[in-house]
Amino acid sequence: MSKLLRFFRSIKLAVVLMILIAIVGALGTLVPQYQDTNFYLERYGTLGRVILWLQMDHYSNSVIFATLLVLFFLNTLVCTLWRVVKVWPEIFTLKSRGYQHSILVDLGLDEIEKELREKGFAVVREGNTIFARRGLLSKLSPDLIHLGILFAVVGGLVSGLTLHQEQYFMSPGDSVALNQATVTLLEFEMLTYPDGSPKDWISTVKVEDTLGERIYKVEVNKPADVAGGKLYQWSYMPDWKITLEFPELGYEYSGPAATILEYGGYQIYVYDFIPDFKISNGRVISASEEPLNPAVYLEYYQGDRRVARHWVFAFHEFPADPQDFPVTARLVSYQRSWKTGLMFVESRGDAFILIGLVVISIGSIGLLFPKFVKISVRETEGGCEAAIAHARKPKQEIEEILRR
Repeated sequence: MSKLLRFFRSIKLAVVLMILIAIVGALGTLVPQYQDTNFYLERYGTLGRVILWLQMDHYSNSVIFATLLVLFFLNTLVCTLWRVVKVWPEIFTLKSRGYQHSILVDLGLDEIEKELREKGFAVVREGNTIFARRGLLSKLSPDLIHLGILFAVVGGLVSGLTLHQEQYFMSPGDSVALNQATVTLLEFEMLTYPDGSPKDWISTVKVEDTLGERIYKVEVNKPADVAGGKLYQWSYMPDWKITLEFPELGYEYSGPAATILEYGGYQIYVYDFIPDFKISNGRVISASEEPLNPAVYLEYYQGDRRVARHWVFAFHEFPADPQDFPVTARLVSYQRSWKTGLMFVESRGDAFILIGLVVISIGSIGLLFPKFVKISVRETEGGCEAAIAHARKPKQEIEEILRR
């Protein structure tokens, strides 16, 4: 047990953990957070798979980051408790603990008491003995910093454990309710590099809540603070509007793909539009986002029975199954727009983190105050005998403190 305690209060462990946490945090700022899986695969290739495996796409609540925080919490907690047990008794006990090197001082006890009070010492006098202390805040500052770190780490862990995410695909004009706020998409822009790979996505949103109306631009890795959480630019998706013509039925449909039509005694299931049809490893895929080989898949039902299926291509004909099915279809037109993918993320650890940062700041300021020192002065027949604690040069420091 003693070896385990020594391990967890090791300064070396604290330094290593802080370095690792800093590295993970730095990588997390370089890697866009909370994006769609395809974003990382398209942008980083093989490295994207590593990013996803290490959970660096959401590092703040990843297993690696949580493990480092737990270890750092234990390290800080053990160090703090050790100081409370070993150091605090000496700090708060004025009498007979830690005094070094006594010298005779050519001053009376009343003069010494006055001198100490003028120099900011807290003085306690008992008969012919004075106990004095100064710089308590500077001595306790490391403990305040430790306490602040504990609050901040707990906040990080609580944030990870209480994380709540909601994802939305929206077109301009669409609105969504987030807690007490209404978020409306005004505009969505897609920026690309010269080779066509994604560079940035920008969603301009209007937020309406009890505070009024505000406009935000949400970009990759630049979330907006909305409704008690953060709104991330997460993904995007094409939104195809198609026109299908059914000559035998005398019917034409215009609207989004992935719908169900009812006409002429049939239920016609219209599945997703494929802009660049290709078969790979026995599966239908879209080789690109461009409409190079547009197609849409249809299934015809009468009641619960499927009576036909049909791949409909824009540039060439392909027979239905069965081939003698009396209804044909033509893909007359297709038009693409883009939907933005927004992710709303909220957690309950922010208050702990804020408290931790405030306490750390107070502790850091406390380090600027005069260093901690204790003095004991006892009146004897030969004069006043002064002793000091927590001094590197006891004699010199006593003389400096009591010098008039």
